[in-house]
Amino acid sequence: MLVGIFGGTFDPIHYGHLRTVAQVHQYIQFEKVLFIPSAVPPHREVPVATVEQRVQMLRLALNEYPQFEVDQRELHRTGPSYTVDTLRSLHEDFSNSALCLIIGMDAFLSINTWHQWQEIPTLAHLVVMRRPGWSTNENLPDWCWQSTFENTDAVREKNTGAVCMCEVDLVDISASAIRRDLKQGNEISRSVPLPVQNYILENKLYQ
Repeated sequence: MLVGIFGGTFDPIHYGHLRTVAQVHQYIQFEKVLFIPSAVPPHREVPVATVEQRVQMLRLALNEYPQFEVDQRELHRTGPSYTVDTLRSLHEDFSNSALCLIIGMDAFLSINTWHQWQEIPTLAHLVVMRRPGWSTNENLPDWCWQSTFENTDAVREKNTGAVCMCEVDLVDISASAIRRDLKQGNEISRSVPLPVQNYILENKLYQ
């Protein structure tokens, strides 16, 4: 079984997350994709919405995607939400599955700053969302030259360690821009699913 793993603060969840992960799912055909909200993100600012609010927005957004699920394991753990700890925990629950960590290109190029990052390829495949026209010849940091970029079939042929590039459409949406628009009283219907928008407005989030 192939299990996609997609983490973030989701403050709030938006179409930039949903549409790109849906494209990756089309390429690879995961049996399920786990959206894992972080409690204490080590590389990001503290979320504005509460844990409960972020989880509820995720649930509302994922109703349209039957193979996408919310996984709350990082919210039940103390300390920083390190990806390597999450992958170790997932291995215990999905011992007969191949885990695929879905990340953006910026995250991939800085993964060597993550906690115990060298262990991550021993626990999961890396599925990297790249922009159209991106080439592996572009300004890669030194550590990347040790990586062998493979096609998406590799995630079914190996247990861990494949680095696959998936081209996704550029979606110019960010959580920070959504929060800014809400403060300014601007429309956000093109950025988030309608149930998420209604929840935000009903609970006066980010205002």
